[in-house]
Amino acid sequence: MEYFSDVLEGATAAVERFSRSDALADIVTGTGWDRIFVGTENWISSMANYTTRHVLEKETSDGRLWWERLAGATTQTKYHAYTVLESIRLERPRPDYRLRGENPPVFLT
Repeated sequence: MEYFSDVLEGATAAVERFSRSDALADIVTGTGWDRIFVGTENWISSMANYTTRHVLEKETSDGRLWWERLAGATTQTKYHAYTVLESIRLERPRPDYRLRGENPPVFLT
């Protein structure tokens, strides 16, 4: 469970970092408005990469890093992060999903 809580923590940090209007606009519009879905994919990939790095560099409860402790962490963490981020992206627009703030950042679906 510790691993998955670290993935969720990293994903939450990634959403906070990459959902700010300036970072989001730069990533999404960097490919041009005619290729908005490519920009959206780049945005999600940026968050998945950030989450993966966050998890793999985190020291675990026994003092080792996740890639040293958990077989497959280097190959599966990005997939897990991507899945969590997709879940957040799809569920976040619900009014009861996010409890803080009145105007959450817009998510492209």
